[in-house]
Amino acid sequence: MLEFRNALGELITLLTWLAPTQNVDGSDIDYALTYRLYVDAAPVSTFPGSLNPDGRYQYPLADVAALSVPGEYALTLTAFPEGTDLETKPELESDQSNAITITAILVRVPKEPTDLSTE
Repeated sequence: MLEFRNALGELITLLTWLAPTQNVDGSDIDYALTYRLYVDAAPVSTFPGSLNPDGRYQYPLADVAALSVPGEYALTLTAFPEGTDLETKPELESDQSNAITITAILVRVPKEPTDLSTE
């Protein structure tokens, strides 16, 4: 099992962010967004964000297949209009967000005890 730690060594389970509210031309965003996660500069996941009551979006780190082995990773995020095929319209993808570093650590979990009985 892996657990994830931020740069301060704190246990984390979610990637969280604030969605952009404007386009690069300054106009307001009035459409749904999809996000692309980059791990060590490579695109690894595309997903809709899940809105929290505090206005932040989130995505579970455990759902990122690229984070399946222990190690240190740099993560960035981009946004683009929902339904966009980035293969044919790559210009609709935003610039990458600030980078954050996380560490995936292997946590060993023992098997259950066996032969439980009474005497």
